[in-house]
Amino acid sequence: MSEKSAFKKWTNLFCRVANRDDGTPRFSLIGAKSYLYSDLGYLGGHEKLDRIIKLLEKKGIKRHGSESASPGLNVSSFEYMYDFEDGGIEVYSGNYFGPPGHGAFVVGLKAFRWLLDQLGVEQPRRFKNEPSAETISEKGPSAG
Repeated sequence: MSEKSAFKKWTNLFCRVANRDDGTPRFSLIGAKSYLYSDLGYLGGHEKLDRIIKLLEKKGIKRHGSESASPGLNVSSFEYMYDFEDGGIEVYSGNYFGPPGHGAFVVGLKAFRWLLDQLGVEQPRRFKNEPSAETISEKGPSAG
């Protein structure tokens, strides 16, 4: 895939999911969930998620992570966070079943719009309760 995406619509890459408890909008990366069930965390392989992670690292956005495991039960969970704009990217993986669930999520409307711009995806119309659109920064996102 080239630096700019072959996908024109955001709905080809993401779907809107329930907001976080604090009301922050979330968007799930389509198809990523099945790559996130390893007891070693996310090992790569989902083309779009790999591309997004590479883009974030290239822009100097650092990953923050945590992991937990239960020896003897062979259960583990991993959380990776990339904080920028009004949210960022959250990746939940592991071989457990429970909240918050597996997935790769873009959190926050500014973060979502910035990422779409970086991927060359057409911007959606204004979402319900979204403040008027602001100019997207060319130099990169602001740290969260």
